[in-house]
Amino acid sequence: YRKYVLPILQRPVAGLYLEKENPADWELLEALGKFFRIGDSQEWELEIMENLCAVWRCLWKRMNQVKEENTLSLARRRQEYRVRKMLEYIHDNFGRNISVEDMADAVHVSKSECFRSFQNIVCKAPTDYLIQYRLTQASRMLVETDMSIAEIGIKAGFQSSSYFGKIFRERKGITPGRYRKLYG
Repeated sequence: YRKYVLPILQRPVAGLYLEKENPADWELLEALGKFFRIGDSQEWELEIMENLCAVWRCLWKRMNQVKEENTLSLARRRQEYRVRKMLEYIHDNFGRNISVEDMADAVHVSKSECFRSFQNIVCKAPTDYLIQYRLTQASRMLVETDMSIAEIGIKAGFQSSSYFGKIFRERKGITPGRYRKLYG
């Protein structure tokens, strides 16, 4: 507990952003993904405990790769705070027609500072993150609901079902309907 749990719980890191494109995140993402593959076996409880230990080990290793917040500059901490607030805004409003100006206004910064902060912290433009988040939510809805594909596209914040289908195909390599058949 003292060696592996407390250091993570007491660590003053602003957050940990995981991306499947980042090789440093692969091990932790794979460990988290194993939870979705647990079946109805007799020893499912043991599998959960095993996966929890694996996730914690990966989290511990990954957190040790991240700089501690107190070693970061004031400007960097300010950017992390702004991005955290903008991410909250996106997560709360992704279904609405939101713009970069709306994200910037949510934390009282200029549009250019919004882009700069996002690029420095998340390593992508705020619009790219918004589309990625909308697609993640749409994917979840395709699997978990019986809503039509058009409804899901609109609910996820895309302005039309054809644009939703186009972006989904470009980013996921599969149509929304095929995705639903495969994973639903």
